[in-house]
Amino acid sequence: MLKHVGMKKETKWIVNKMKKLLLLLLCVPLIFSCGIINHGHTENIKIEQTNPRLTAVDVLSAYKSKNLETLASLSTERNAKLLKQIINEGKKHPRYNSLFVGWRWEAVSNWNGMIGACESDSEYGRARIEFARGETEVIVVTLYWIDGKWRFEDIHSCPIKSFNQKLRSYSY
Repeated sequence: MLKHVGMKKETKWIVNKMKKLLLLLLCVPLIFSCGIINHGHTENIKIEQTNPRLTAVDVLSAYKSKNLETLASLSTERNAKLLKQIINEGKKHPRYNSLFVGWRWEAVSNWNGMIGACESDSEYGRARIEFARGETEVIVVTLYWIDGKWRFEDIHSCPIKSFNQKLRSYSY
């Protein structure tokens, strides 16, 4: 460490500025390599889609943060195409408000990070994962098993009484 004894005032100032600059230059690569600053790039994120509960958490996290790119990557082909259109057109797209206004958005935006029961039916390749509950209804993430991955279909509401029944009895 440099000692400041006997240095001129201007030299001390330069040395202090250089120390701060060096510290900053050392920290910037560390910040970016640790992912502390995220510019919305998702290509390096590995998302687990073989577990319906983990997929539901990823879906809800992306939806709540309005990260439509990640949500599209987790979705069925039809939904991914729609989400990409919404990304391109923004609020001008006729379906934009269906994502961010109404009971679905209210449930997702109030999600506390916890999920409940997972009901799956391998015969139909569907799973419903509870994430919110009212007095008479359960709000679920509905996923489909497609090409070895759970894919996001929609947020659904179903009566509490029917939630534990087989998925084939659930009407969309």
